[in-house]
Amino acid sequence: MADKLTDAFLDFLRLEVADGDASPDTVRGYSAQVRLWLCWCRQRGLDPLSATPEAIKKYGEYLLVGGYRPSSISFKLSILRRLYEAAVAQGLRSDNPAAKVRPPRSRKTW
Repeated sequence: MADKLTDAFLDFLRLEVADGDASPDTVRGYSAQVRLWLCWCRQRGLDPLSATPEAIKKYGEYLLVGGYRPSSISFKLSILRRLYEAAVAQGLRSDNPAAKVRPPRSRKTW
């Protein structure tokens, strides 16, 4: 299932980001963030296509504990929102589980 999700996201990057003219660095950066998410899911036995808002929030907590700043977590979550927008657009999901997940306001709280 992750392959379908990844394919949908790559199509989204190719067609939508920067009006279809995303730089190779942008595509690489976004793709790297998606790979990190998919790896995190795989390590926990989660199907990323069936992710819940709670799973995405746990990922954010994992990033926070890992030392990422709230601004970096915000960036990573924005890419997950776009990943799941692509999944919705491709008919792989009916909702975007990342839509309402927000980053922590500080390094101490979620």
